[in-house]
Amino acid sequence: MNLRVTGNFNGTRWSYCLMLGEHQILRWCTTRGHTNPGGEEIVGPHIHSYDRTHGDFRAHQPLGFISANPNEDFRSFLEQCNITLNGGYEALPS
Repeated sequence: MNLRVTGNFNGTRWSYCLMLGEHQILRWCTTRGHTNPGGEEIVGPHIHSYDRTHGDFRAHQPLGFISANPNEDFRSFLEQCNITLNGGYEALPS
């Protein structure tokens, strides 16, 4: 299986995702919010964690590690995933 990190950035919102094959294992989102299965509303930035029951559809509020800076968030995301960045990284405009 292929393990990789992906990300999206549109200037005001961003997300980072740890993928195993086609499965999202962990995803950070700075979007406006999310509705979990069962109707629970998550307002603002949130984290999706994979589980066998819900896949990656359940989200929860972050515990203070999503910032207002996409570059800091990327480094924090890598740290959360226990990934060491070896090589280049071109910083996003913040």
